[in-house]
Amino acid sequence: MFLQDWYHLDGNMRRTGLDSNPFIWIGNAQSFVINGGGIFAPCLGDSTEGLSCADDCSADNYIKSIEFEQDKTYRLRIIAGTGLIGVNFAIQGHKMTVVEVEGTVVEPYEVENLDIMPAQRYSVLVTADQAPGNYWGTTAVRYRSTAPTGYINIKYKGTPETNLTLD
Repeated sequence: MFLQDWYHLDGNMRRTGLDSNPFIWIGNAQSFVINGGGIFAPCLGDSTEGLSCADDCSADNYIKSIEFEQDKTYRLRIIAGTGLIGVNFAIQGHKMTVVEVEGTVVEPYEVENLDIMPAQRYSVLVTADQAPGNYWGTTAVRYRSTAPTGYINIKYKGTPETNLTLD
């Protein structure tokens, strides 16, 4: 799982603010992507802040999916390719067992969610032990008041992934 904050400003504009004296905070990312998929949230509603949105902006078109098979256990390598945002990652209805941190094998421990900061890496085991369906893997910002949410669909084999709704 590759987690990324996505600033809609180019890198030079972000760096100018961060390198300024006095420091100029550039604000939170406008979008968050998991495995390259995500949605600019205002495109789902009425406000696009003066930006254009794709005509087909929907969870079905822009959120990536990973397929799980019932009762199998999966190792997920979670990597925070974020620039400035620390996030909390969780998979709806599933627990994760942490088995590796920063390339070092650790005594396994179970978590319902995982804080992950920029450039950190974890390996977790997740068992597909829920009823077949679609389950959200999500990110939520840590240590800030607001930021976009990242989504990935954990789809059990044989479950249609159409008509996904974000709540």
